[in-house]
Amino acid sequence: MDALTHAIEAYISINASQETDAYALAATRLIMQNLPKVMVDGADLVARQSMAQASDYAGLAITKASLGYVHAISHNLGGYYGTLHGIGNAIVLPYVLEYSKGAATLRLTELAEVSGLKLANESDEALAEAFIYRIKSMLGSFDIPSQLDARRVEDIPSIAKRALKEAHYNYPVPRYLDHKGCEALLTQMLAN
Repeated sequence: MDALTHAIEAYISINASQETDAYALAATRLIMQNLPKVMVDGADLVARQSMAQASDYAGLAITKASLGYVHAISHNLGGYYGTLHGIGNAIVLPYVLEYSKGAATLRLTELAEVSGLKLANESDEALAEAFIYRIKSMLGSFDIPSQLDARRVEDIPSIAKRALKEAHYNYPVPRYLDHKGCEALLTQMLAN
């Protein structure tokens, strides 16, 4: 899920380029095709090789296009609660994509298409939503929770402050979050 997050954040980055787009799209396609196979059969060496290639492509994309709010929030969930990085990214990813959707609809639509979700006469908004739903469905099938269990309500303002400090002026996101918006996202993703 970390590699998928790298690919997606690179693709919706305002620093994306033709080069990073090619890597991000290739990584997304490979991950969407092969991660479910690997989760069912870890001994599937062809799928695992494809995942290794996808991870490499996603790393090449993120190195030049940079990270986004998913990583900023996930890093801080790790610091506060010891949340594993890949799990943190997996939990945070759909929430940030929902937030960014209005500013990144076309980019999310293109990610949906390489993920095999293109349907006739679908609007860009519907395809962007289908892509986010596909990620949520994958998480459910991998037994990754949609919310983080460990949390303290009083931590939310501090986590938001630190995540925004990391992201602002460093990460070229398609839509900027303010402190109140980041707190609202955290409230949604952290289980009661």
